[in-house]
Amino acid sequence: QPFDIEKDVTAQLTSLLYIGKEKALADSLRSTSIMTQNVTLSGTGQFSDYTNSDPIAIINTAKAAIRGASGVLPDTLIMDENVINVLRFHPKILRNLGYADNRAGSLTDDDLAKAFRVKRILVADVVYDSAKEGQTPSLQPLWGKDIILAALPDSPTKMQKSLGYYVTKSSEGPRKVYKTDVNNPPESKSIIVKDSYDMVLTDVTCGYLIKNAIA
Repeated sequence: QPFDIEKDVTAQLTSLLYIGKEKALADSLRSTSIMTQNVTLSGTGQFSDYTNSDPIAIINTAKAAIRGASGVLPDTLIMDENVINVLRFHPKILRNLGYADNRAGSLTDDDLAKAFRVKRILVADVVYDSAKEGQTPSLQPLWGKDIILAALPDSPTKMQKSLGYYVTKSSEGPRKVYKTDVNNPPESKSIIVKDSYDMVLTDVTCGYLIKNAIA
């Protein structure tokens, strides 16, 4: 106690599946060849330059591009914890919300959503090991330094536009776990965690990629 090898291995496999899902999605949404509406920031334009950068102007440009291409307004921002932590103290966002150049405790997710006029901000905290197996671990933020602005309705309906959907089989749950006794080696057990899903990007004009948002 408190270890349970079967539960621990099942949890580990499930965690790897979840990270694999998110990594595949992040790689697609962070690719300029897929997200054809995009901008790459550099130097003084990056949001970590508090003097010269203007995050609200960049987001407004992205929103206009999405609306002009798809006819819908985006409602969601996706970014890593490191990126949003830079935005929490950005002077131009603070002033936009009626504060001076600082505020005790920094801006909240709701504050930033209000400043950017979106429904929600999804903050990613997942990291992955980018090193090859057997090499020194190198943990990297899965969503990097990029920001994705997208139209993502709460639930799918007919005649609806969305950047994409997460699709699963209605006859199956989120995952299936198979445990089988095996005799090689003796008294051991095989554990398989199966997950049937697809992530479908249905309309990339409903999204906009901001590369290298921070330095």
